[in-house]
Amino acid sequence: MHSSVTRDRLTNAYEDYCIEQFLASHQKIPLSIATQPYRSRIKLQRLVDIKRKYITVLISFIKRILQCNPSTGNN
Repeated sequence: MHSSVTRDRLTNAYEDYCIEQFLASHQKIPLSIATQPYRSRIKLQRLVDIKRKYITVLISFIKRILQCNPSTGNN
């Protein structure tokens, strides 16, 4: 029972603090490419932006999990 509750809390925290935030931040990245000569640079910059935003979201998720860690007494 305890592992099921923990798994549900972990899943909910992951969805709330990781997936939803990443999707919201990902939608802010412009998807149109301005001109042909800059296509590769723009694609690389978009990839860097996506990775940076995803890492930020993962950090907030890990912080949330640590805050909810039952061994520390935080809920």
